[in-house]
Amino acid sequence: MRNAGNIGRTTRRGTLGLSAAALAAATLPRASLGAIPAAAAEPPRLPIESNASLRVLRPARFVEPDEVIFRENAQSFSQRHNVPVRMDFVSWEDLGAQTAVASNTGSGPDVVLGWGEVIAQANEPGVNRWEGRR
Repeated sequence: MRNAGNIGRTTRRGTLGLSAAALAAATLPRASLGAIPAAAAEPPRLPIESNASLRVLRPARFVEPDEVIFRENAQSFSQRHNVPVRMDFVSWEDLGAQTAVASNTGSGPDVVLGWGEVIAQANEPGVNRWEGRR
C-alpha cells in the first residue's frame, strides 16, 4: 500500500486531479429532462380526517439547521392542512429500541425517520435486537 500514512491528507497533486475531474464532468453533455416520459397526473383527493394529528419519531439533530428546517417544514404542513404535528427527537442509539417498543405496543408514532436497517431490525418478529438471535 503506497503512502498508507497519508490517508486523509490533501495534497496539491490530489487537489489538481480532483479539480480536473470536476471540470471534465462539468463539460459532459447532460441528459435532457425531455427524454424522461412524463404524464399529467392529478394529486389524490383524499380528505383529511377530522381531529387528525401526526406524530413523528426521528433522530436527534446532528447539526442545528437539521432540526430547525424540519420544525419549519412541520409547522408549514400543520398550517396548510390544519393537522397538529408532534415531533419526538431521540438519540440514534435509542431510535431502534423506541421503534421496537412502539410497534409492539401499538401506540407508537405515525412516521419514523431513520435508517431503514435500524427500523427493520427493531420490528422483525422474534428477534432479540440486542443479541441478534431468535
